[in-house]
Amino acid sequence: MSDFEGHYVPWRKARLEVITNHFGKDWFVGKKILELGAGYGHISDFFLKLGADPLAVEGRSGNIHEGKVKHPGVNFVQMDLNKDFPGGIFDLSLNMGLLYHLTNWKECLTKTLQSSDLCVIETEVLDSDEILEVNGADGAGGDQALDKDVRHFTAKLVEEVITTCGHEFEMVTEGLEVPHHTYNWKTGNTKNYVWGLRRFWFTKKVNHG
Repeated sequence: MSDFEGHYVPWRKARLEVITNHFGKDWFVGKKILELGAGYGHISDFFLKLGADPLAVEGRSGNIHEGKVKHPGVNFVQMDLNKDFPGGIFDLSLNMGLLYHLTNWKECLTKTLQSSDLCVIETEVLDSDEILEVNGADGAGGDQALDKDVRHFTAKLVEEVITTCGHEFEMVTEGLEVPHHTYNWKTGNTKNYVWGLRRFWFTKKVNHG
């Protein structure tokens, strides 16, 4: 089982710095934050310490048990995000490192975007600038899918879902580069799934009228 250490540490640090620089640390005070696929809840605990009110949603009971030991102040909920989604409206919803571990990723992404006017979406993607998705298979471990079967997809398809849900988006490539995870890369249109090729977006609901 993964302990969410090793390469996770600089990866978490880079993403959290990008997020806090975007909003400003003071913005998080009193904000309701939804973290999906929370693992041990390290990210939720980070925002808890900034004064936020996070909800950490995680599929594995073992991860939640360990998370409660490490971060007793974090509110955890166990949920299979292929089948269900937490209710409520949040000030910010975080869907990072999750979608490519799901089969029903579009539904999960849609519900994420419906849960908040502000979202952070981060995922591995196929090396293609087409609208495309393919079947995939995940590995074993506490940081992998609950089910072996998953879907892989392109950034353009993610962006199509984002805009269909009434959000505008900003893709971020700077400040995220760490070993094993790359965001500032040029599409080669191989249509292949390559571990570590990722995209990161801030989204905001567009209010018409």
